[in-house]
This record gives sequence, C-alpha cells and structure tokens, in this order.
Amino acid sequence: MDAPQGALGASADALPRILGATRVKEGLPSADDKSIQLLGVIAAPSGEGSALLAIDGQAPKPFRVGQVVIDGWTLEALTNRQARLASLGSQVTLNLPPLNKP
Repeated sequence: MDAPQGALGASADALPRILGATRVKEGLPSADDKSIQLLGVIAAPSGEGSALLAIDGQAPKPFRVGQVVIDGWTLEALTNRQARLASLGSQVTLNLPPLNKP
C-alpha cells in the first residue's frame, strides 16, 4: 500500500519551509513538512565547527560540518550566524534569530 504524499518517510526537501531559513537556490522540491531551527553556532574562521539544531520541535542536537542532519541534507558550512545545508546540488541557509538590542 502506498503512503499518502507528505506521510512519514518523505524526504526533508521542504527545507524552504524551515523556520528561520533563507532559500539560497530556487526550485527546491517540496515533499515534507520538516522544520529545522538553528539555535546556536560554534564556527571557526575556516568554516569548521558545530551547529545546534532542533528538528520538528525535538530537543536540540549538535551537528558537525559534514554530518548528515536529516534525509540526505548535510551540514555543509558555518559562519558566526548561519548554517548552510546541502543535498544533491541544492542549498539552504539557516539564520540565527536577530539579536535583541537593549
């Protein structure tokens, strides 16, 4: 029996719908409602480091550059306020929320 579209097992290609994400490349396929929130970044000038990501409201987990985050999407690079995910030539950049100024 085929699962309905959007059911469990769908890929995370809906990253443009991610909370706090900025689309880097247009035309990303949308087959899922996964949400990924960038909560923290530890980045070296070389782009190496870790990102603290919460996926679908679960407890945040750290991911290192080069590690698969979800369904084929890999943490590709970091800056001091962004994390870039990549999958099969597509990219999505997650941004930390703006800083609150006193």
